[in-house]
Amino acid sequence: MTKNKLHLLYTEIGRGHPFYLDGIIESLNRNGGISIVRTTSSVFEESSGLSYQLWKLVRYLYKAGAQNNAVGKLYGYLRNETDYNQPSHLINLLGAKIKNKYLSDSDPLIVAHPLLVAMLKEKSNLYYQHGELIAPEESVVKGAEFVFVPTEEVAEKFYKFYSKDQIIVTSLCIEPSIVQIAKDCFLERMIRYEKSAYLCGGYFSSGAEPEEHIDKLIGSLLSTVQAGHKAIAFVRHDGNFFKNITKNLTEQSIIYHSFTVSDPVPINLPSVSLVIFKNRREENILATRFFRFLDYFVSPSHERTNWAAGLGLPIFVTDPPIGPFSPLNRKFILDNNIGNVIVDRLETESFSEKLILFKQSGQLAAYAENGFGKYKINGFKNIVEFVKNNIE
Repeated sequence: MTKNKLHLLYTEIGRGHPFYLDGIIESLNRNGGISIVRTTSSVFEESSGLSYQLWKLVRYLYKAGAQNNAVGKLYGYLRNETDYNQPSHLINLLGAKIKNKYLSDSDPLIVAHPLLVAMLKEKSNLYYQHGELIAPEESVVKGAEFVFVPTEEVAEKFYKFYSKDQIIVTSLCIEPSIVQIAKDCFLERMIRYEKSAYLCGGYFSSGAEPEEHIDKLIGSLLSTVQAGHKAIAFVRHDGNFFKNITKNLTEQSIIYHSFTVSDPVPINLPSVSLVIFKNRREENILATRFFRFLDYFVSPSHERTNWAAGLGLPIFVTDPPIGPFSPLNRKFILDNNIGNVIVDRLETESFSEKLILFKQSGQLAAYAENGFGKYKINGFKNIVEFVKNNIE
């Protein structure tokens, strides 16, 4: 076994892929294994010149791709046409400096984006973390030594290129800090479904903050608050969700309270809480602090699909699904009866009525029960144990 240490390479584009590496770091910190990490870096730190400018373009197109405009449609077309398993001049340009650094390094390297697997497929000790519950074609990329996947169903997709010995089924990858409180929160939630006069929802956008999603998040939040329920919106301090929701709340003369990582969590929540973060680390800390209050959440069908599938927290998906992962996650949610969908403006405006109907009929409780106990949720811990065993 190698005696080397570990590298982690981020794309730092969006939240989903970087989140899965964050979870490994958090788990290493929690079990005292962080000393095995030699470096954490990003593609932007490791690139320069043309490669750096191309990465900036990719990040711009990612953000634009979430909007329903000409640039977004072009990005969607280019992404759908990408095959990471085929030779690519663009991947070579993006990876010029990155390959120079990592290909000759024998240290294990973990990446969480299929593009980086394709770029570094010649590297020994390349580990690929695929944390999603579904696997679109673009994510199934050959070239890693080991692939981490959450379930046997996802593993089946990767047998196309990998042997069973190379695929490590980890269980669901959920924030370790939330895993610790998951059972207690679930039991308290089920009691509230029966006895509480109001519900409390969490509202989350994706990193790209598409306008259509922001509209549905704000509209559904206003619908519930005006009906006497409580809401917690998790907003980036300089993001469109933050700007638009404060504008709407002010126009509606709805009082809200803001919380950051420096503030204590209230014993009794106000009607509307704006939980404001500056980066993913703060977002994860705040999500853990406020998680116990949540009875459901509203979000695009991205990486937090894991919450609905593993934590018993029903999700209401903001349509439209954007990108290759979101439509499959949306289907997974509906097929497994762990949530529902907010399709259009009419459903947004009547969201509180739908919510109460689901509460009274037992449907909300059914969503929660379907999403708790079916899957194990210690994926990050299992990844760390595997990596440590292969390094120490």
